[in-house]
Amino acid sequence: MKIFRRLRRWFSKSSVWIAIHVLALLLVLALYCADVFLYKNPPTEHGIESLVVVLVLTVSLCRIVQRQKSSLAAIEKVYADKIGNAFEKDKPEKKLLLSALIDYNNDKFVDCIKKLTECRKKASTVQERQVTKYFTAMCLKNTGKPAAAVKLYHEILQENPAYAPALSNLSVIYFEMKNYPKAIELAEKALDYNRENPFAHQNLASAHFQLYDLEKAKKYALRALELKKNLYQAAALLAMIYSVEGEVLQAKRYMDMAVSSGQNPEKLKAAIQECQKQYAHHAAVEARIADWKNRTGIPSIHFTLDGKIVKSMIGGQINEPAPISASGEKMRLLAAIFCSELPANDIFPNCGVIRFYIVPNNGYGAGFDEQNQQKEFRVLFDPEESKFSTSDYSEAGDEPFPVYGSYRPRFTLETDAMPFSDFRFEDMVEHLLEDGEDEEMTPEDYHDDDFIDGLNTGGHKLGGYPCFTQCDPRENSAEYSKYDTLLLQIDSDYSNGGTKVMFGDSGVCNFFIPGEKLKNRDFSDILYTWDCY
Repeated sequence: MKIFRRLRRWFSKSSVWIAIHVLALLLVLALYCADVFLYKNPPTEHGIESLVVVLVLTVSLCRIVQRQKSSLAAIEKVYADKIGNAFEKDKPEKKLLLSALIDYNNDKFVDCIKKLTECRKKASTVQERQVTKYFTAMCLKNTGKPAAAVKLYHEILQENPAYAPALSNLSVIYFEMKNYPKAIELAEKALDYNRENPFAHQNLASAHFQLYDLEKAKKYALRALELKKNLYQAAALLAMIYSVEGEVLQAKRYMDMAVSSGQNPEKLKAAIQECQKQYAHHAAVEARIADWKNRTGIPSIHFTLDGKIVKSMIGGQINEPAPISASGEKMRLLAAIFCSELPANDIFPNCGVIRFYIVPNNGYGAGFDEQNQQKEFRVLFDPEESKFSTSDYSEAGDEPFPVYGSYRPRFTLETDAMPFSDFRFEDMVEHLLEDGEDEEMTPEDYHDDDFIDGLNTGGHKLGGYPCFTQCDPRENSAEYSKYDTLLLQIDSDYSNGGTKVMFGDSGVCNFFIPGEKLKNRDFSDILYTWDCY
């Protein structure tokens, strides 16, 4: 039985032609032996013909086996850096792995996945699991399943964070998803482990090109081409960059280089024309955004969440009793802003502590029917900072709360342009068009998707313009329209790899105050809302 199992295993891992040849050989030999030995017939002309057939089949079989061995050796050489020592102690599995890679090279991705799955069952080392998952992920991406590929790449990186090929391929997937910042982050990680990786440099070049940073795109593309002379993608990108910059001779040089390395010349010409249009449109949009910012810009104090708490904090706790809600629930501190830490500005007090409290429930203290009634939230101000000290939140419990931990805000003074989501946007556009301040502008210019995206006002901030995932609650509300000043905005935050803040499904919260009351340091009249996707 062992013999039969081994034969079955051998047949399953060999090409169908080898199997056919072996079966034919066995059949011819069986018939010849039966004729000569069983029926005692002397060798005849037909018997000699049978032997000739056996000889031909044997020679043919040897040639097929030799070709297979040569193919396996060739594919092993191609992917030597990825395979390493995987399955060196298990020759049948090594053979199966190489056979899978031949399928991969021939675009037989389904067959490749099946063989790799069998290999993975026998994998006993990190490297063996890594190799089978890596090529499976590549097959999955090529069969239109990028999400499944991403999952496998992350599994690889959990076991081996330094596996640069997985980082590079993940970068490509995020690039194709148009998540260019994530693509850049992953490609930079790949370079941390291998500075000589041409594909990581190419990924960085492509992502920066899409973010309209020509200098960085050029730097990385040139380095990619240094490391891999025939990398036509880098040469093609350089042709596009120099075309956009108007460097005709340089563009022609890299266009010829790309074509000689395998790039389709007609496709490249079309790509260059398209990117010239793209960059011309971008330049027009940027000029429009700059003009709009000049007309509508207001100061805003942006902040990031990082570092150890000193005074101001998002999350954490402060040395005063927490307010009690109208329903008798204890509130929790959402944020404490020590105004002395803020950059010089004309909006907020130059000293004092503004505290924001919410009830830790599923609504995060927002009364959506009475958004300006401080029943489940509270904003308090005290001009004396010396009274207060802050610390990390240490109370136990699993109460619903949008801030995971305690964070120090780092402030910078910036200028916000009015976003599309602000309830005053359409009135401002109508005013500009009616006054004819810019005769070349049309309503479509102000509603262009790229223009609207360029006015993004997300992130954490004090003052400036708000961001909404749904709509501005002040729109079409006479009662709420008086809340014309953004007091505090806290956005969902996944910076540096972990979730710091989460309002519902990637939402954002806003506290508003009438401008006059902020000037008078009167925090009794506040509008609080949050929304999410």
